[in-house]
Parts: sequence; C-alpha cells; structure tokens
Amino acid sequence: MTPALAIEIVRAALQAAVLLAAPLLAVALLVGITASVAQAVTGVQEQSLPLILKLVAVGGAFVVLLPWLIAVATRFAERAFAFAAAVGAGGQ
Repeated sequence: MTPALAIEIVRAALQAAVLLAAPLLAVALLVGITASVAQAVTGVQEQSLPLILKLVAVGGAFVVLLPWLIAVATRFAERAFAFAAAVGAGGQ
C-alpha cells in the first residue's frame, strides 16, 4: 500500500463521517439555539424542554434524510471495497 492510497482511504472515511453526521448535528444545533432563546425570552427554565425538542427534531431529520444517508454510506462502502481490492491486487 502506497502512502497516497492510505491517505485517500483516510480522507474518504473522514469525508463520509462528516457527510453523515453534519446534517443531524446542524439540526440539533439550530433547535438547541432556538429553544434556548425561547427559554430566555419567556423565562421558562425547564431543562428537559430543549432535550425533548432536539430528540424529536433529530429523529424527524433522520427519517427525512435516511435515503440520502444510506446513499452516502453505500457510496463509501463501494469505495472502501475498491480500496481493499487495490491493496489486495498490489500485494500479489
């Protein structure tokens, strides 16, 4: 395995991880900030409210984004198998 191939494998793995996690984390961030601002404005200091809102929002986003998430994961798996085949072919 060449260093360039190893770097490409790590880069593809990190890119897939970011693509899979970023949309759900962004939804959680936006809902958390909105809930915090709403709590500050209304004076409600319930700690479970932002957690429940985030869980519902991330769950909904997951359901909506599931086809895209599966496509990204499948594309990465195909590339990973191609990298494995390239490493195996280079070793013989």
